[in-house]
Amino acid sequence: MSYIERILSPSGIIRVLRENNLALKQRYGQNLLINPDIASHIITTAGLCAHDTVLEIGPGLGALTFSIARQVETVIACEVDRGFARVLRQKAQELGFQNIRVVEADFLKADLSTLNGAGTPTTVISNFPYSIGIRAMIKIIEEYPRVCRIAGTVQEEIAQRMTAKPGAKNYSYVSVYLQYMAEIAVPMRNMSPSNFFPRPEVYSAVVVMVPKRGDFPVNPEFFKTVAKTGFSSRRKNLVNNLSSSELGIDKDRVRAVVRESFKDERVRAEDLSVADFITLCKRLKPRFS
Repeated sequence: MSYIERILSPSGIIRVLRENNLALKQRYGQNLLINPDIASHIITTAGLCAHDTVLEIGPGLGALTFSIARQVETVIACEVDRGFARVLRQKAQELGFQNIRVVEADFLKADLSTLNGAGTPTTVISNFPYSIGIRAMIKIIEEYPRVCRIAGTVQEEIAQRMTAKPGAKNYSYVSVYLQYMAEIAVPMRNMSPSNFFPRPEVYSAVVVMVPKRGDFPVNPEFFKTVAKTGFSSRRKNLVNNLSSSELGIDKDRVRAVVRESFKDERVRAEDLSVADFITLCKRLKPRFS
């Protein structure tokens, strides 16, 4: 059995861990993908090209890494676990993959300079660790301007939040902001925990995001501030949330804008669509817009 076949089975993973004196760490959300069909699906949805530089976040033992490396120019494997990084680097060398660059780092604390010398990512692929999924995707969209596609697995609940519509229970600031910043698709839902080792306690989904580039209707940073503030307290309506915030806009002005835009001063953030938030941002005309 080859190394790649071994790391796609629970028994094989256990053996590799024992051989390298490693253990799975719960704090890193290490639920390793073991279904080769799902791995192939993720890579296919990423739409890879031969000249791509792929950033893989949390590669683990390499269930996706080596298949990606066969199709692209460079893979930057960003792994926070020192032991996993060591094994991945060693196996890449043994298997003859000269285009895999293993970077030992916490992605959430890293920046482009951390990857200096490995290349500038054009695509991101990840079996996103459950503890960092949303934060990682926001970071990619905001700080990696050349990335044109993001594909990977997240908790089913996170996928639902990302695509939720106004009025839904899980509609939130995250829904609004990510939908403003990217086109989002969920090609595979309700993936059983049996597709991972160890088995997580939740179902998963495959998500694909295409960041929007170029001109935005309103400044993304201001849009983010308004959306996040609007959802800051679900017990309050939009006027009260926006008036007690860092926006520095007089409550009478906020009330007038909300009334003009939505004909109801009592409207709440969860009632507004992305287009509504765009309208709101345009009409607020903040002092720092």
